[in-house]
Amino acid sequence: MAGERSQWTLGRAIATLIVLFLASALNQADRWVFPALAPAGLRCHVPTPDSCNRTHNSSGGSGTGVDYGSESGMETESNLSPSPPISDEELFKTNTSGSCASRAGCITFSSYDQGILTGPAFAAVYVLSGIPLSRLADTTSRLLVLSIGVAFWSGMVLATGFVQTTWQLYLTRMGLGIGEATCNPVAYSLLADCFDARHRSLAIAIYSAGIYVGASLGNLAGTVDKILCWRWIFKILGIAGSMLLPFVIFTLYGADSRQPATDEAPAGEGKDQNPSAATEDLRKRKKRSYTLKEVVIELVQCRPYVLLVMASALRLVGGYALGAWSATFYREHFGERPESYGLKLCIVFMVGGLPGSIFGGFLADRLAKHGVHWKAYVIAFTQIIAVPLAAGIFLMPSALTSYVMFTVSFLFSESWFGVAAAIVQDLHAPAVRCQASAVFIAVGTLMGCIGPVLVSAVLAHQDKCNQNYKWAMLYVVPSAYMASSVLFLITAIVAHCGHSRHVGRTPGSRQPRIDSPSLQESSREDSDERQSRKRSKCNQQRPRDQQRLLQTSDSDG
Repeated sequence: MAGERSQWTLGRAIATLIVLFLASALNQADRWVFPALAPAGLRCHVPTPDSCNRTHNSSGGSGTGVDYGSESGMETESNLSPSPPISDEELFKTNTSGSCASRAGCITFSSYDQGILTGPAFAAVYVLSGIPLSRLADTTSRLLVLSIGVAFWSGMVLATGFVQTTWQLYLTRMGLGIGEATCNPVAYSLLADCFDARHRSLAIAIYSAGIYVGASLGNLAGTVDKILCWRWIFKILGIAGSMLLPFVIFTLYGADSRQPATDEAPAGEGKDQNPSAATEDLRKRKKRSYTLKEVVIELVQCRPYVLLVMASALRLVGGYALGAWSATFYREHFGERPESYGLKLCIVFMVGGLPGSIFGGFLADRLAKHGVHWKAYVIAFTQIIAVPLAAGIFLMPSALTSYVMFTVSFLFSESWFGVAAAIVQDLHAPAVRCQASAVFIAVGTLMGCIGPVLVSAVLAHQDKCNQNYKWAMLYVVPSAYMASSVLFLITAIVAHCGHSRHVGRTPGSRQPRIDSPSLQESSREDSDERQSRKRSKCNQQRPRDQQRLLQTSDSDG
């Protein structure tokens, strides 16, 4: 690799990808372990007097009739007796009492607190801190920002193992959001430097596959509470993050150079501008940082980027709703026990989400040889295919067929994120990639948080004791998938119609910076075509000139 990629040998690029993948997996595990451990001993459950008896609804839309406190999990006549109503929380406490809750000490907080701790307490801080931290990474050292982030979020996870009160939980979750906000923007920027545009989608897709590995580990944590109490799980995850930190520093040391690939203007540039303008454009590309105004103008004026951010945000509405409510859906609709649906959802993430993410990146890179806009087409068509499959998750008659449909759906629906993140890198110059990624993640996270709330709003309009989770999920998830696929398709069309030449544009420059090989080839073809037209015009003009010369000679004679 030449120029800016000369420092990135193949071995070092692969090592960087592996370390960042491990950071991503640990990032997601630390994020999702809390909602998995909350019902497994972390939260002290208190029965409420107005709880509804869980009796089976013949329509399949509400209570399951399963006693989670019984050994068999089957319906019995005594379970359905009217003697005092017992909440699902108390029944689950009965099943786990004597294990983690009694040995490690639980923490008392309400369902409202649990919702805030799982969502806004983390997401709001994650979004608000992500943009300034990414700008700091763009203007200073990416390695320094990422290293401090890994150390900080690992410390917050470790501290969660020692908390005693609810407000301490709030502090550790907010601290986790600040630390994890450094990971994705820096990782995307580094991977964009490691791999050229021909392999960038696959590299970022492999990195993004850490989402499913980490989410699987987080869900599994709730099934081992009888072996390891929740406090020890948080401590182990915190120590694991501390052990990863030296590998991050060693692998990424010296990786902050953002020099352009060559000292010459990219193919297709500079031929129609005077030397002074070309020199000025090259000087701007060599700049290591840009003003906030330049960055904002760059992001807003790039129409493919704006459309991509909007489409991704809509897609995350459905994704967040599915992630937040899938376990509750299987418990309430099919009567699945926590240790059962936790393990099965882990299998869904690993068998469906992991290969789906990698497949999407591989396919996008293969088709991008015909133009970068094909990456957006890949996202659009896979999401369109995923719409009926996502609806089938909630329409299947049994839990087994629903899990199978879930897995098949993930093969297509989860192929988008790594490709979308790669497009963000393709669209912008190296010195603004962290900030572009941070805005991309921030808007998606804020919009995504609406998904679980929409499901709650649908449930709120139903009978409290006869809530139909199937239709609540059907209203939100497939609809969000369909709306996002339409926007992804529009993004691809806009890029296809010529705006893809915005790729790698330098802020403040009137000329596009084309660092994609496919776009360079296209630019060379355009230049050759212009020269061919000039030669053709000259060939047509030559006979006329010869004839005029002969006429002049005859008149002189």
